Amino acid sequence: MNDLEEYFEKNQGRLIHKWMHYFEIYDRHFSQFRNQDVYVLEIGVNQGGSLQMWKDYFGTNAKIYGVDINYRCKDFEEEGIKIFIGSQEDRSFLKSLKSQLPRIDILIDDGGHTMKQQIITFEELFPHISENGVYLCEDLHTSYWANYGGGYRNQNSFIEYSKNFIDRLNAWHSKEKQRLRVDDFTSSAYSMHYYDSVLVIEKRKIDKPLMRTTGNRSFALRNQEVLEEAIASYRKAIELNPNNYAAYKNLGDALSEQGQQSEAIVAYQEAIKLEKNPAIYYSLGNAQRKQGDLEGAAVSYQQALELNSKQPFWIYPPFIYRTLGNTLSQQGKLDAALTAYQEAIKLEPENSDNYVGVGNTQLKKGAVEEAIASYRKAIELSPRNFAAYRNLGDALQKKGRVDEAISAYEKAIKLKPANPNFFYKKLQQLYAELSRVK
Repeated sequence: MNDLEEYFEKNQGRLIHKWMHYFEIYDRHFSQFRNQDVYVLEIGVNQGGSLQMWKDYFGTNAKIYGVDINYRCKDFEEEGIKIFIGSQEDRSFLKSLKSQLPRIDILIDDGGHTMKQQIITFEELFPHISENGVYLCEDLHTSYWANYGGGYRNQNSFIEYSKNFIDRLNAWHSKEKQRLRVDDFTSSAYSMHYYDSVLVIEKRKIDKPLMRTTGNRSFALRNQEVLEEAIASYRKAIELNPNNYAAYKNLGDALSEQGQQSEAIVAYQEAIKLEKNPAIYYSLGNAQRKQGDLEGAAVSYQQALELNSKQPFWIYPPFIYRTLGNTLSQQGKLDAALTAYQEAIKLEPENSDNYVGVGNTQLKKGAVEEAIASYRKAIELSPRNFAAYRNLGDALQKKGRVDEAISAYEKAIKLKPANPNFFYKKLQQLYAELSRVK
């Protein structure tokens, strides 16, 4: 039994009405705030007992606020507890409430429990919860009750409304930016916890997730023996069904991974005869590029983009545009490469690799200042983009901005310290140049 449950069981004060399993949830998410300078807002005062419980639980430094539509609840004010009278579905009232509260560290929605009330309260007050605060909405079972505006799978229920939070929490990984983009919720919600009738959202400032690899690989992801077995299986599948385009596509992938680009290209071309889809053209382009046929690769990537517009989501368009940009840049078709990168940026403006590609192409064109701006934009979007720092150092060196170039290279070394010899040579040259200047 935790302290809240013990208080409840011994309560001789004002009435408290709670589901018993709530006490564990409260303590799990609120205990970190005990004896702190915490601002607690509870929507729904009722008889005032829970406000006294919070005051006892959080300690003398806590500021406890209550909201209720019943004017009689104002009588429950006491030292450390302040009551506001108003409706939680009145946006004007909630806006006024925010202006009167320095901050909200914990928001407990135990109000009228209708769908409209819960949704409006979330929309108006969640952004006002402090950076490391907690939002808790209880009695969510009303989402399944028609007389509260709910009902199973009713799109107007708070439960259905809150399911969208799951997508928004994961929006960093969305490949369909027109449909799901990073928003304020994505960058401020750390975690979500669903319990019977309760949703808890813990807030924290969230940056774009970073994936790293350390240690040494113990074995190849696909060794030659496995590849040979896979190739034999795909050839057998084709023998049994010559119209199996997926077998040709998979055969091409295995052959390309094995380094047999000419045979892979033939397999991809056979697959295309049976099924024209963007993924096959994209794989064909990759094999052509590995073989050195940049012209053919560019054509294949463009074909993939054209087909993808008719059959969306076969493969992620910004990635194709970026690969096309790299290929065109290698060919020296710099204006066309910039156009491809700009298309990638339109679809995926938050991907720093797009700006690295633009910067590389601008550098080839001799537009060094523009390239520097592009690399800085890439770093702004992703402060751990090794290539952006490395290429920024090259561009700054070209402009004779030695101090800045040194700083860029040093940051690149920090991000990839395993093989810094190239950068150390660069730095030695720059330090020598700097000493000559000074």
